[in-house]
Amino acid sequence: MPERPPPGPVQGEIWQMIEESQQRRLERQGRARPFAFLTDPQDILSLNMDGPVLNALEDLSRAAATRAYADAALSGLTIAVRPFIPQEDLRGLALFTYSTLSGRTRVTMRVDSYGLVEPAAPSEDAMAAAELSFPAPPWEPDPGWRAVLRQAYGTIEPLSRHEFSAYYVSARARFAGRWEAIFQDGKTGREAVFEWTSAADLNRRK
Repeated sequence: MPERPPPGPVQGEIWQMIEESQQRRLERQGRARPFAFLTDPQDILSLNMDGPVLNALEDLSRAAATRAYADAALSGLTIAVRPFIPQEDLRGLALFTYSTLSGRTRVTMRVDSYGLVEPAAPSEDAMAAAELSFPAPPWEPDPGWRAVLRQAYGTIEPLSRHEFSAYYVSARARFAGRWEAIFQDGKTGREAVFEWTSAADLNRRK
């Protein structure tokens, strides 16, 4: 059981949600998964993350976020995939970050392949630049982001078939229209970082 969060901006209801999530983890055993993050286990870039799926996951996540903060607005998305572990070991996760209208308080909701939402305790930093929120989810104006992700991966050596190999693709409202992808090789330790706003300006940063 994690320590209780400190007093301050952290809402008591978030703590209750964390306790509930621990119980839900116990319920996963034998429970059917509503979706797979990869449509083809042999193709690590075959993300089952089109608009309708992302909308459904974000709906689940938003419902949880607004229980604690009625004004929670989507400000970030990260999809994390460890393609070489069994799917039942949570091969993929979608993390949705929400900010309050002030932009100072943020909470991230993690949605797994069972459709279960697990919250992280909120964070607040009065000195940090305020987070922005998306006018529309980032996958709506840029439905081709998965194709650019595949293009980026095609320029590097394939990830080793290792349990700690992983990749992450993310977008943040603070950087309008920009996507970032990070590929990490669990065997060699090498890492590649890309960013783009369209397929034409795909750029390897590392």
